[in-house]
Amino acid sequence: MSFSRTVKEELARVAPDKGCCQVAELAGLVRAAGTLEIAGRDAGPPSSAPPDERFHIWVETGQAPVARKLIQLGKAVLGSNPEVLVRKQRRLRRSRSFSVLLASARPRQDLVRLGVLNPGGGLRRDIPDELTVRGCCRRSYLRGLFLGSGSVTDPGRSHHLEMVLRDEALADQVVQLLFSLGVMVRLTSRRGEIVLYLKEADQIGQLLGLMGAHQALLAYENVLALKTVKNRVNRLVNAETANLEKTVDAGVRQAEDVKLIRRRLGLHTLSHSLRELAELRLKHPGASLKELGQLCEPPVGKSGVAHRLRRLEVLASELRGETATTSKRTR
Repeated sequence: MSFSRTVKEELARVAPDKGCCQVAELAGLVRAAGTLEIAGRDAGPPSSAPPDERFHIWVETGQAPVARKLIQLGKAVLGSNPEVLVRKQRRLRRSRSFSVLLASARPRQDLVRLGVLNPGGGLRRDIPDELTVRGCCRRSYLRGLFLGSGSVTDPGRSHHLEMVLRDEALADQVVQLLFSLGVMVRLTSRRGEIVLYLKEADQIGQLLGLMGAHQALLAYENVLALKTVKNRVNRLVNAETANLEKTVDAGVRQAEDVKLIRRRLGLHTLSHSLRELAELRLKHPGASLKELGQLCEPPVGKSGVAHRLRRLEVLASELRGETATTSKRTR
């Protein structure tokens, strides 16, 4: 199961206690995935409004938990039993699609209540203030929008959450609604629809928590934490590998210097401290400065070892320079 479906299943199990939150969540679902029909055709009401019984709202979803949530909200808010049509389909790898018909004894009043119609007739494009005046209702409305039109990728692969809306005015209001809750969402367009999206992991986690997907939020944070630890371990390993390579390269170069000095002058010409370190470097070309210092008698600190190695390097450089000068004179 995809992470997005898991999130929606959890959100579908969230049961608002307050009636205002139930209305707000159903309104969000209807605005995100609903279709208003008048006498069997998709349209808005004409200027002379038809009788109430000619109004129908269908809400489409590809997940059974969301369909069950629609049925529960329909009973609680509209006071009637919604009808459900189940269709099999192969598109988008979904085996079934659910069409929920929301019925009401007072269609016109309930459509106004859900923010679908204006009180005087005509389709409403904005969100009624009464649906989002409270913080709990704002979260419920966003949960309904996400259940109807949202998706979120697995945090192990990428960070992306989006909601696809059909109305630009609605999208602008949702942006302001999210901004009031501290979520900075961005907008783009795709095939004539408005896409609200988030790319920041902390913002996605914040929105999941606001909507009530706390288990998904924990799973999201766990994946992020594991990914952070893996990245840190990789950085440490890479740094350690680079340091080890530098140590080995320096050891090999210093051993070559010692060999040159032994060949040209002989190690017996060196002072006791330099001869001791030169012999240790030949025996242990891959040892670090600290390890070489511990092998000395008596032990020497890293700075002391580095100082003696620099003296050997200078001596080897002088010998190489003498060799180069002699070669020039010979020529």
